[in-house]
Amino acid sequence: MSARGGGLALLLAVAGCATAPMSGVERRTVEAEGWAAEEPGPASRSAGDRALADALKRAVEKALGVKLAASTRVEAAVAVRRRVWADARGRVESWTVLGERSEGGLRVVRVRAVVARLADGEEIPPPDDTKVRIEAVGPAEEGLRRSFGASGFTVVEKGGEFIVRGVASSELLRDARTAPFISGRGRVSVSIVDAATGGVVWAQSREAGELDLDPLTASARAVASAGELGGRDAASGLSSILWNR
Repeated sequence: MSARGGGLALLLAVAGCATAPMSGVERRTVEAEGWAAEEPGPASRSAGDRALADALKRAVEKALGVKLAASTRVEAAVAVRRRVWADARGRVESWTVLGERSEGGLRVVRVRAVVARLADGEEIPPPDDTKVRIEAVGPAEEGLRRSFGASGFTVVEKGGEFIVRGVASSELLRDARTAPFISGRGRVSVSIVDAATGGVVWAQSREAGELDLDPLTASARAVASAGELGGRDAASGLSSILWNR
């Protein structure tokens, strides 16, 4: 018996990522078998990986009661990504190979898998260790950093797979109904750029209002709030883009 976690990338309609257990997630442990045709020569080694992919797919189907697309592929020397959170909102969280055998020209792999289902309302987390760099200043930067960090992204100072840019503006509104407080209205336009291509993959603006006795504080708090709201939307949007690539 052995645990396996390398040499295979699954492109399933539902799969997962090897992450620490999350709150709001239901889990089931199931056993399943997968099959793949054996081929002569070096290609025969990949039959085990393809059978494993099929076994994990069947484990998700069994645990969540859904039918998955059969699309899989093998990538040499690439860790298992178990990639796509999608319609069933589930993932293979971990697995153990219980046995592997040849039978009638087929490679058969049996696994015991822990399958997690994302609870209703729970945000889809990003793929493991996705690095983003924030390009914004002041309160907008603070808000964006908080949101992306809380959403599971790794925020870096240099490099990064994606660049999150925030452009902020604010205005003060005086209203007798809120006196002596001053209302600050902040707006942050957020865009996400693929660092490899330079293309914008997501963009949106968010606004927020805050009250304070000090006008500068009201303005800064409003921008920070808008940045945090925009960051949540952006983090969720980028997660969806990455899992469905």
